[in-house]
Amino acid sequence: MCNLPADDPKPRLLIVDAHLLFREGLASLFWLGSEMEVAAAAPEDAVPTARQFLPNLLLLDAALSAPPVFQLAESLRAAVPDVRLVLLDDTVRPWRVCRALEAQAAGYWTKQASFAQLAAAVGKAAMGQTAFCPEVAPHLVSAGGGLRFDPPQGLPLSALSVREREVFARLAVGRSVAQCAAELGLAANTVENHKTRLMRKLGVHNRVELVRQAMVAGFVDEDGRAPWH
Repeated sequence: MCNLPADDPKPRLLIVDAHLLFREGLASLFWLGSEMEVAAAAPEDAVPTARQFLPNLLLLDAALSAPPVFQLAESLRAAVPDVRLVLLDDTVRPWRVCRALEAQAAGYWTKQASFAQLAAAVGKAAMGQTAFCPEVAPHLVSAGGGLRFDPPQGLPLSALSVREREVFARLAVGRSVAQCAAELGLAANTVENHKTRLMRKLGVHNRVELVRQAMVAGFVDEDGRAPWH
């Protein structure tokens, strides 16, 4: 837990979401339905708020893009090193579950959960436990002292490196190798090598199969949007 004052044993929850109504409404529910100290912040205000509030629990919108959610999580942990992270997504996106596990998150839930479910998950995180939504929990397996996510669709996402997933996501929405290289700050031949490895790991052989796999994994929405932050 975070180094809280000795006379303040209550869990301290910081809610970070881009939507004012949602984060303030959720904060109000936690105020009324738990004994936690609660604060809410927009993504751009999250780090200074964390430095002042000193949360030991963080409920973070997994769909944030400015800044990208896992970049923000790293910044928040730098500000408050022992904070425990629970991610709240719009829908289950297997690739983000994998990133959450790599970030040692204590939980991953969607906004389709009830408040009672979410409050119970945050409560478990406060006690040093983990709690994952019903769509994810059955597909978690122990691996190397941590957890690995084996999606029900059988996609071996956990076998892909973070960089391979970044390349995968961009190729799936039509980026060329050269465009991927420019966006990621890599040499084109490096991206080509990542492409070769990820396609072999996924068992795909062309762009059409790659896009289909990306849609299953949640890298690409049905309308072609790319929520890959």
